[in-house]
Amino acid sequence: MIDLTRTKTTLSDLLREPRRFAVVIAAGAAVITNLLIGVAWAWQADVARSEHIQALGQASAAQLATLSVEPLIAVDAIRLGVLTTRLASLPTIRLAAIHTLDDRVVALAGSETRDGGHEFKAPIEFENDTAGYARIVLDDDAISGGLSLGPVVALMAVVSIMACAFLGHLLAVTYANTGTEQSVESEAPKTVRRTYLLVVNLFNLNRVPIAERASILARCRERLDRLASRAHARVMELPGTGWLVVFETDVAAADRAFRVVLHALLGAEVLDELNADNHTGARLELVFRFGLHDMEAPGSDTELKRSDELADAVVLSAVAPDGCVAVSESTFERVLRPERLIADELTNPVLSSLATTRTDACVVISTTADTYRHALDRELHEFHEATTSSPSTF
Repeated sequence: MIDLTRTKTTLSDLLREPRRFAVVIAAGAAVITNLLIGVAWAWQADVARSEHIQALGQASAAQLATLSVEPLIAVDAIRLGVLTTRLASLPTIRLAAIHTLDDRVVALAGSETRDGGHEFKAPIEFENDTAGYARIVLDDDAISGGLSLGPVVALMAVVSIMACAFLGHLLAVTYANTGTEQSVESEAPKTVRRTYLLVVNLFNLNRVPIAERASILARCRERLDRLASRAHARVMELPGTGWLVVFETDVAAADRAFRVVLHALLGAEVLDELNADNHTGARLELVFRFGLHDMEAPGSDTELKRSDELADAVVLSAVAPDGCVAVSESTFERVLRPERLIADELTNPVLSSLATTRTDACVVISTTADTYRHALDRELHEFHEATTSSPSTF
């Protein structure tokens, strides 16, 4: 507790000295000014936030109404459902719905609760007639204000520094003889790691003749092991599916996600080469599909095998086109300069079972863009150049 008697004596001494008295007055004025600035900022931020909510809500409802004209007239409930689902997946939108003029719900996605939300409506017009209306409920908690805080923050920082300097001086005088010491422990920054999961799905494994199956699986595994050694990765068996290639990377590693995708495309090419090998037999062409997802580094392989992220990667591999890589949205967002890849969006009802990433679509990558094909060609050349080459930079 603060010794009130000592504090009173200290303040009396300060008031008897003109220079210290001036510091007290200046610091008091600084604190009051800081408080007034804070009140003004809060008021302006609230006004700006309200205007932002109105503009965003009206624009979202109008956009949904515009996009819903054709499918509503055609009574296409599937397309209307896709529109509302995609809009409701945005963090700022709690609910998106399409209604007919008699208020019958045609499509709805999201939560009906309106606590902490604002509702907006827009008519759906076709040839000057109203066919229904679009309804949007915004999530206020997910919407920030649009106030520019730069000048305000700079001024508040200057005022706060002045007030803190005085308070520090006052506390130093008040507790000069207490002998109180404080130690500050600094914690070393921890290395954060991200794990990428590449599922290699031999999609027509059950059609491979039993007599050839062991030999083909061994040849696939041998190529995947060589690929993994180049990428500082490791290969695990996935019974009934194929294999899992685990890429463990430092979050600070430059362009890590693109390198993982590049090695996934390399895997697609080197495995497809098996179809040109006489040992695979001319009766059956092997079909490989690839699913790529990411997760925080698991504590053990047991945790990895039981993770929802691995289950989602298997689902992605199941919907991937032959020889392509189906990438989760969370992984694709980590790729720097995605224009280096040939990518397209894929929708499939099976994706609704995903638990840790976007459930209505994924990204399918078929190869690199022409201007970056040299990177993949170089990796492919080095892969064939030697079976025990040094691991590539990852």
